[in-house]
Amino acid sequence: MIFIIWTTIILGICTYTDLKGKYIYTWICGLNAIAAIIVHVVLKDISIKNMGLGILVGVIAFIVSILTKEKFGRGDAWMIVAVGTLEGGSFLLPVLIWTFIIFNIYAISGMSLKYFNLKSKLPLVPFAFIANVLVAFLAGGKL
Repeated sequence: MIFIIWTTIILGICTYTDLKGKYIYTWICGLNAIAAIIVHVVLKDISIKNMGLGILVGVIAFIVSILTKEKFGRGDAWMIVAVGTLEGGSFLLPVLIWTFIIFNIYAISGMSLKYFNLKSKLPLVPFAFIANVLVAFLAGGKL
């Protein structure tokens, strides 16, 4: 449960900075990812395989960021690494699925109402924050 709270706080900070300044402080995500790895190794509360899956998804996000010339931002990739190391891949994957579902509903609604177009840059982290809370609520904090 402590890791769900920790993740929610980090995503809250990243959401605030992303909405306020269109920037994610990657050092916050990086330091928390390193701290999470150390805590998980000491506590032995999560399998290396599960944590490795979370890191792997983050590495894939970095590759996508590079290949798309940051249309999918590097800060978003850092956020995925942070969530992946804090919660592991078994929690990260449902969070990402819900993130993209909520994001697409918002994007399609906004485009149909002509609030923005295909070239608009939309922040991803607020949707990850909402998805994190949703998945934690649906799982009852037991993931």
